[in-house]
Amino acid sequence: MSQISFLIHSNPDAHYRQKMSNKRRSTSSASGAPMDAKKIRINGLSKNYKFLSWIETSLRKSSPELDYFSYAEQINDTKEATNTSYKDLLLTLQQKQSSKLTSIAHSAETTLMILFGSSQTTSVTSRFDSTSVDLPPSESFFSNLPPSNISNDENISKTLAQTANLVSVHVGPLNITDMALESGRGTLKANTTQEKYDHIMASIKPKEVQISDDAKKLIDDLKSTQNISSRNMRNALYKHGYNPDYNLVVDANTGIVENLTRHFLDLIDSPSNPLNKRTLERTAAVYTSIVIINQIFLASNDIVELGWLEQEYTRTNKTKWDGILFKTGQHCISSGFIEFSGGSNGASTSDKEHNDIMKLYSKMVDVLNVYPPHVNKEIFCMRYYDNTIFFEKLVLIQNSMF
Repeated sequence: MSQISFLIHSNPDAHYRQKMSNKRRSTSSASGAPMDAKKIRINGLSKNYKFLSWIETSLRKSSPELDYFSYAEQINDTKEATNTSYKDLLLTLQQKQSSKLTSIAHSAETTLMILFGSSQTTSVTSRFDSTSVDLPPSESFFSNLPPSNISNDENISKTLAQTANLVSVHVGPLNITDMALESGRGTLKANTTQEKYDHIMASIKPKEVQISDDAKKLIDDLKSTQNISSRNMRNALYKHGYNPDYNLVVDANTGIVENLTRHFLDLIDSPSNPLNKRTLERTAAVYTSIVIINQIFLASNDIVELGWLEQEYTRTNKTKWDGILFKTGQHCISSGFIEFSGGSNGASTSDKEHNDIMKLYSKMVDVLNVYPPHVNKEIFCMRYYDNTIFFEKLVLIQNSMF
C-alpha cells in the first residue's frame, strides 16, 4: 500500500492568493525555461483529466517540475481544495511511473513540506485504503439503510466540484462523490455539517461481517504458521480437522476459508503456477475472481444467482457484463454487476480500469434512477484489477450520489 505525506490546512487564509503569488515569484525561477526536454510518459491519467495539459507542459521544461504555486493558479480554488487535489496528483505520479517521473513528484512533495513545514502533515493512502478482499456473506449486500433527511444543498455541489479535480477520482464526471478516497471524505467533511457527514458515512458503511468462532480459529491457525510454506499451510488445515457435523450454510465462513486456501495452495503447488504468470483477463478470472465470488455466495444461492460472462440485464439494455448478481429465479431483478479490468501480473492497464469504472457506474446510475421511490437507492459492483477485488456500492441520498 503506497503512502505519501499529505499536508492539510485546517484554517482558511484570507490572504492566500497574495501569499501564493509572492511565493510563486520567489520559488519558481524556471517557469520560463524552454520546453525542449524529451516527453515523459505518464501512466494512470485519463485523457480527459482537467489539468493534463498543465502537467505535460510542466514536464517538458528543460528542468521538469510540478510547481505547487503554478498548479494553484490553474485550479483557482481554496487552500484546502488545492492542497487535497495537489497531493492526490503527486500520489498518482509516484505509482507505477518511470523512475524519472516518480523522482519529480517526490521532489515536489519534499519542496512543499519545506515551504509549509512538516508539522501539519499526515499520512494518507491511495484508493486501495478503503477497499478490501474480506469475504463478507452475501447478506451484507442487502442491508437496509436508515432513512435520509439530507438535502442536496450547495455544500454537496461544492464537494462535487472540488473532488472532480482529483486525478484519482474516476467518477467525478458522473456527479458521484467517491468516498473510497480519503481525499473525497475529507473534502465532503470540510464542506458540510458533522451531522450530515456522519449520516452519509453511516449510509455507505458496509454491514459488519460476522465470522464464526470456528472460522476465526482456522484463520488464526493459518496466520500463525511458522516458516510459511504450502506444506505448513496444508498441515494447519489438516490440524484444524474434519468436522462431521459440518453444515454448508451454518458453517459458511469456515467453508470459504478452507476451500479458498486449498484452491490457491493447489495453484501454487502445481507444476506451472499460473499465479506467477502473465495471464489475460478471462484466464485470470477463472483462477481468481470467479472462484472467490462463487464461494462467497454458494451458501446463499437460493437468494443470489450468479450469471457469468457476456451477460445482459434488462435495465442496462444490450450492455455485456462479465458477471451479474441476479435474484434467484428472477433475472429481471439485479443487485449488482461484475467486471474484470484486465488480467494479472502486468496484463492490465489503467485505461482499462478507468473505462470499466465508468461503464459500471454510469449504468448503475441509470438503474438507480428507475428505482421505485419507496426502496433504498443502492446498488453494488465487484471489480477485479491488478490482483485485487474491489467490493463497492453506489448510494443515492436524496439527489446526491456517493
